[in-house]
Amino acid sequence: MPDEFDEVLYLRANPEVSELLERGTVASALDHWQTVGVIEHACGRRRSGFYDYDLVYDEDAYLRDNEDVAAAVRAGDYRDGYEHWIRFGRKEFAEGRRNGSFRAFASGTRPFRIAVGAFGEILAAPFSKPLPMIERLILRRGSSSVTLDPSSVSVTSEIELVDQKGKLTKQRLLLSWLPARLTSQNGRDPQGLILIAISDRGEVTTVNFGEIDQPPGFSGIDAARPFVQAARRLGTVSGVETALLAEVGNLVCSQLVEPLPYANQAYSRLHVEHCVVIEGLGLFACGWLIPTNPLLARCRAWCPETGECVEVTTALARMRRADVWEAFKDEIGATSGDQFGFSVLIPFPQASRLPECSLVLAITPRGGSEQVGLQVRAKPARSFVDSAKVVLATMSLAASDFEQRMSATIGPAVDALWTRERSRKNRALTVSEFGERPSAPHTSVVVPIYGRSDLIKYQLALFANDDDFRSNKIELIYFIDDPRLIDEVLQLGQGSEPLYRIPMVVAYTGENHGYSGANNLGASIARGKLLVLLNSDVMPKRSGWVADMARAYAELSGCGVLGVKLLYHDESLQHDGMVFERFPFWNGLYGNNHPGKGLPNRSELNAAAREAEGVTGACMMISRALYAELGGLSEQFVIGDFEDSELCLRIRHAGKRVYYLPSVELYHLERQSQSLLPDGDHWRWQLTVYNAWLQNRKWREQIDELKRAAPLARASGSFGP
Repeated sequence: MPDEFDEVLYLRANPEVSELLERGTVASALDHWQTVGVIEHACGRRRSGFYDYDLVYDEDAYLRDNEDVAAAVRAGDYRDGYEHWIRFGRKEFAEGRRNGSFRAFASGTRPFRIAVGAFGEILAAPFSKPLPMIERLILRRGSSSVTLDPSSVSVTSEIELVDQKGKLTKQRLLLSWLPARLTSQNGRDPQGLILIAISDRGEVTTVNFGEIDQPPGFSGIDAARPFVQAARRLGTVSGVETALLAEVGNLVCSQLVEPLPYANQAYSRLHVEHCVVIEGLGLFACGWLIPTNPLLARCRAWCPETGECVEVTTALARMRRADVWEAFKDEIGATSGDQFGFSVLIPFPQASRLPECSLVLAITPRGGSEQVGLQVRAKPARSFVDSAKVVLATMSLAASDFEQRMSATIGPAVDALWTRERSRKNRALTVSEFGERPSAPHTSVVVPIYGRSDLIKYQLALFANDDDFRSNKIELIYFIDDPRLIDEVLQLGQGSEPLYRIPMVVAYTGENHGYSGANNLGASIARGKLLVLLNSDVMPKRSGWVADMARAYAELSGCGVLGVKLLYHDESLQHDGMVFERFPFWNGLYGNNHPGKGLPNRSELNAAAREAEGVTGACMMISRALYAELGGLSEQFVIGDFEDSELCLRIRHAGKRVYYLPSVELYHLERQSQSLLPDGDHWRWQLTVYNAWLQNRKWREQIDELKRAAPLARASGSFGP
């Protein structure tokens, strides 16, 4: 869909949509267009609010060439000339009663002319532009043809063309002709003349594409694929193939019209709501499909630009869509429990690497013939969040095949998106030091900063009362994981060091790396033998807490990681160790539970450390050598969840132990260190479930074994009588 969609103009062109908005039936005009309007527009039953030639509409030229419109705009009758064009000018232009005033190539918006021969031959050439020397002549007229060697393939010099968004671009385009006898194609016998004359001095003449310049007809995907494959063989020049194939794809898809169901044919309807490009992997598509699964014999996916075509019948994940049932219940006689929604991960690695590609789905109802859906354009999303939101929205914990969906569709899609997102990140550190940095500290405290920076001042005020922080024993590292806060934190460092006399290191890359990445990058510059990973919203209750943790870490047998007691501001427990617990509302996935959370705290100043199933990363100690050996926190988890418990599982797998130290108490302003994520709690919940599934996928057997073994001393025992 073009970027020029205008909600105001769409509502003006379709007043009944305004009524639907007032009743709350649809969320927005764009939502109506994406779910209903695009289909009705394709069938000629609705005005879209835009057409292809809008992309090269020229406002200045339109007002200059249409004085009546300019006067109406000055009088305030129209917001601008484009509004008049949308409402009236298009029709008048089509009827020959008004100048359309396009920026370039008034004969069409596409930078190519596509000529089709008898066996799928293709000629692609720019409009009215000279070509470089190829020293040959090709002449075709009716059934006669003459082709002179060398091969009829050449590349244009750099020229300016109008791209699909209506902007002038410079490209090198392919001029190609696949020689073949010109015979009847699809019942038509082209009579036009094609002449390409290219002199040895580079003079090129192209004359009269004529009747050959007409789109081929295709009965279905199988008929269209050879045509696209022929185009792919021609598009072999670097930088040309993508543009050529996109044009050929548009041509082909314009001829693949979804046939209406016949009386003796099984009813079917297909709509793709979202199509997400996952680079190197393929396309993730979701939407709704009628009939429901038992009536579906086959579903195929095809990319016209690359020719990739795969059957995805068994890969379709189905889900309930009450809204689809409500819309079609009178036509199909189904029940609200039927699974009309679908999502599918389509293995299109070639298509996923194109700047833009398209998807065509074709379904064959049981007892019916294949029906081809509308072409869906797809291009890489602007951000990871935009893509991941689409994928995770299809997750259904209530589905009986939840694990299969996650393993085959949602999991690989999110993992590939997140891996690609991380690979784009700059990991080159900028390090600023405030005060005299310890050269050989015993412990380095790493604090990631995201969302807000004011918590640093509270921590520094408390650290200032701790002699260990004022000496050379502890190194304090703040890693800024939020580019918006870099200047704030640097200014804070300059003002805080003279006030609190706490040496501190501030590091950043200018990117957001998520909780794991932030801690790993901060730890990479640490000098201490021990690391303390500390959230910015964790505040010590007393001084000497780092030294107490270090002493316990050294004395405990086989200690791999050490956690402490965290309290809410009212002195109730927030964390006294974690346990793995199956959550029935998470389809039986193991989640991380804090058994003592919210219960009254009992002072345990002299209590010995005890083993726990896991401890939170809000405050944990680990040796820097072990942290490096294990690769730090896993960055496979998206943004932040389960990295700490997964690290505990890896530590246990490496033969080390996990301990909880109740004698050290700190306050935790839980999740105050996190900024609100897009879509708030719902988006956070989806990420949490995905991350829980990720941990279960790798460690479920070990967790089961851990639960079957003699139970560890539960931290919740600390508040017993």
